[in-house]
Amino acid sequence: FISKRYRQAAVSIEPQGNVDASARHIQHENSWNIPTILRNTSLYEPVGDIIDANRGILEYSDFLKRPSETNKYLLTTCERGTVNLNNCIAFLDLCMVGTSNEKQLNLFKRSPDFSSFKGRIELVAVPYLLRYSAEVNLYGRLIETYSHERHVTPHTAEVVALWAILTRLRRPDPQHFEQPLRKIVEDLTPLEKAKLYDSGDTPSRLSEEDRKALRSAIIEIRNEYEDVEGEFEGIYGPEYEGRRGASPREMLTVLARASESSKFVCLTPMAVFDALDELLKDSSLYDFLRLPSDNGYNDPHAFLEVVRNEYLRWVTDEVYDSISLIDEDEYDRVFLEFFRHVKAFHTGERVFNTSTDSYEPPSEELMNSIEALLDLKEKKEEFRSQVITRIAAWSLDNPKQQIDYQRLFPEIYGAMRDDFYRDRNRLLTLIEQDILKHGTDEFELLSTQEKEQVENALSKMKSKYNYCENCARDVIAFVLRCRPSEEQSTDSSEKKAAKEEESTKISTKS
Repeated sequence: FISKRYRQAAVSIEPQGNVDASARHIQHENSWNIPTILRNTSLYEPVGDIIDANRGILEYSDFLKRPSETNKYLLTTCERGTVNLNNCIAFLDLCMVGTSNEKQLNLFKRSPDFSSFKGRIELVAVPYLLRYSAEVNLYGRLIETYSHERHVTPHTAEVVALWAILTRLRRPDPQHFEQPLRKIVEDLTPLEKAKLYDSGDTPSRLSEEDRKALRSAIIEIRNEYEDVEGEFEGIYGPEYEGRRGASPREMLTVLARASESSKFVCLTPMAVFDALDELLKDSSLYDFLRLPSDNGYNDPHAFLEVVRNEYLRWVTDEVYDSISLIDEDEYDRVFLEFFRHVKAFHTGERVFNTSTDSYEPPSEELMNSIEALLDLKEKKEEFRSQVITRIAAWSLDNPKQQIDYQRLFPEIYGAMRDDFYRDRNRLLTLIEQDILKHGTDEFELLSTQEKEQVENALSKMKSKYNYCENCARDVIAFVLRCRPSEEQSTDSSEKKAAKEEESTKISTKS
């Protein structure tokens, strides 16, 4: 049985410098169950952290912060499996683990005792997390503690985690790679690298061949700096990726500050952005803020804007989906029609047209309308062939699953959404302004249809995305604030005309 709570075979020793083990004299008057023959004999019982951890794991937390003299007994204990106490010898059978930060380790390496310890320990580098979703899980478990019973707005943990991950990434050095990877990694942005590490996502700006090459080289990119020495002739050891950057402890401090904000009713990403702004003002407290910028990397100030834009993209999609100007299934219908013509083009077949009740050549106009939304790096014929190949490869890997086209082709679906809503920004602005009026006297001045549209949007944001009314208003205000001002309009007559005009457009397109 192992329990850290009950000090059974799992003990953590803090760096306070206390004695780790000792022998306690057993008082006879308190030991009535000792056999008579032993009552005149001095008996000793080994006690202490090491004894409690026997047959299990012993952790020395911040090992090198302890006074050096208190650790020297480990030189013989590690070799012999025993520890000498005042009146007896304790025989040990356990695994000893110690933790230390890089600064303490670098100082210890200069100590004359380091060589003795190095022969008895194995140094294992433990970098900060580099996978964004793993960092989200870490904060997700703790964020409720910091919210003080306030509602937590969706994506609060995500923005904290993404910013922290970006501060830990290093710029890939093209000289460490062969072609064609050399050119690909040279242009890789911190955000693209973070997405690559997290889920294997590759930039849509790349050709399909380059994306395949990048995905296959994730481990190679990740291990690029494992054996690269730091400055000052290697005194500071390998400058592995994840050694520097914002620590989870610092991010929890950011969450705590955000939770104290009286500016918002809920604990929101906007409060996190304000807390990060405050953190960035004092570079004297955090080492990673003093690192020189490296072609887009090691730039925490720029990362804040990157995360803010990424968050805007997330919530814009959620707001647009909640307003429901178009059914999400419509994108599937358009893509499947596009794929039907691409497949016919690839195989040299004809496509059945239900309008004319005849077979016709695949429509170049339809295929071009989708391809025009994408920034293609290859010829159209190659792109169409790659669409077929990607679907075929997915079907082989997942023979019994239905194809999720939206997940398989995020760049195409994203381009279709952007195109649809780009033409309707004016109408969206007007609807969002109506939503902000909910709960105010101005809301009563809206028409019945407008009220119903607002209620439906708020209901969907709550049921599908877990927003409350307060943070839904905060998010919509954020989206409105980030939209170019020339697209916003509050004049009632212009508003009515815009809604009628846009409604006609949507009906015509459908």
